[in-house]
Amino acid sequence: MIKNKFLTFTTYTIWFSELPFEMEGASGVTFMSCPSRLDLPGFKVREHPTIIFDLNRRLDALWKGVGRTSRQRINKAEREGVKVHVDAFHGEFIRLNDRFRKLKGLPPHSVSPEYMKKYGVLFTATLDGELLAGCFNLADEMNMRGMIGATARLEVGQEKKGLVSNANRLLEWEMIRYAKDKAMDTYDLGGYYAGDLPDNEKTNINEFKSSFGGEFVMRYDHQKDYSPLLRGIRSAKNALDIM
Repeated sequence: MIKNKFLTFTTYTIWFSELPFEMEGASGVTFMSCPSRLDLPGFKVREHPTIIFDLNRRLDALWKGVGRTSRQRINKAEREGVKVHVDAFHGEFIRLNDRFRKLKGLPPHSVSPEYMKKYGVLFTATLDGELLAGCFNLADEMNMRGMIGATARLEVGQEKKGLVSNANRLLEWEMIRYAKDKAMDTYDLGGYYAGDLPDNEKTNINEFKSSFGGEFVMRYDHQKDYSPLLRGIRSAKNALDIM
């Protein structure tokens, strides 16, 4: 459960809940990525696809589910000496993510080292001390979900792009292994683009995620504002966003 402060409002964001429920004493609440939909009074529901891994399967079965090309590139990254670290290089990852989003023309989106340590796990891939890729995952005892990922592919020469790509695949596989080793139930890759408009970048991300196997599923966000004032502010903002 993540507590948020916005002006005088206190809202909560809840991950890894099977179903939404009423939250007393809150200005608003959002249940993110529930596996089932429940239509409760006052809740708005948004559905979205993602890819998840059933971690009750054997590790060798998970490995066999990875596409042949990705397996080859994972093995190559290991031979090249790429190392994957857990909960290390927080500051370096934040700076990499800031540069990555700026080069892609995306708005800033980051979290503090304290947030990462409190609510999840950071994975980073390095070679000879150089940060090549990283991914912050939200996590509890039984679930993990990819949230913020960045690589150095937009700031290296053509000769190193393959290395970065290989490192990113090794990073993804090591996150699957980590969740499996921790006896978690599921690992969620963090969304899958299913929009109507063509988007080459998002299509490439879809292909990357799909190459690791996993199951394509629907997830449901449930959001409710208890404060009439907060509800009015949110409605006004949504109206401005579509103008």
